[in-house]
Amino acid sequence: MAKVTVFEAIPPEGYEWILPERQEDFDLLRFNGAPRLAYWAPIRMKLHREGSGEFGRDWRRCESDFPHLGGGELILRERALTALRSLLENYGELLPLICADTTVWLFNVTTVVPGLDQDRSQLERMDSGKVIKINKPAFRKHVVQDLAVFKVPEALYGKIYFGEEFVQKVRSSRLAGLDFKPVWTSADDA
Repeated sequence: MAKVTVFEAIPPEGYEWILPERQEDFDLLRFNGAPRLAYWAPIRMKLHREGSGEFGRDWRRCESDFPHLGGGELILRERALTALRSLLENYGELLPLICADTTVWLFNVTTVVPGLDQDRSQLERMDSGKVIKINKPAFRKHVVQDLAVFKVPEALYGKIYFGEEFVQKVRSSRLAGLDFKPVWTSADDA
C-alpha cells in the first residue's frame, strides 16, 4: 500500500512579503472554503523587499514566486501561476490582486474535506469541544490520498494542506520562495 504524505507550506527566510495597502483589507483575505470569485473585488497590495530593521541594519529580500502574506494564504506571481494553474483550478479559485510592482493572484481553497482524524491528531479545544488549534494533524488516508490541495472543516481559516503532487510540481518547476514541511505520513499510523 502506497505511503501518503501531507505537507504545510512554509516561507523560507530572505524572500519578499506582500501586504495589503490598507490594514482593514487583511480581513478580506481570510477564506473559509466558500467560493468568492463571483463577487471578488481585487485588493491593492504592496510588495516589501527592503527596509531598515533593528539597530539600523538595512535588509533586502529576494523575489519570490509566492510572496508571503503572513497567514496560511497562497499568493502566486505569474511564473507560479503558469506552472500550477491547471492543478490549482481543480481545488479552488484564483483571485486577482492589484500590485504596482507585479501581477499576483490569491488562491482560495474551496476543497474542504472531512480528512482530519481527530482521535489521532494533537488538538486544542474549547470547553465546548470545538477545535481551536491543530498542533499535530493526522489524516484519514482514504480521504486525502488523491488530493493536491485541501483544507479541513476544523480549521477553515487555518492552514492549507498540500499533497505530494503539488509539492513535486512546485519543485520540478523550480519555483522560488516556498518550502514544505511534512506534517503527516500514513506510515505514522502504522
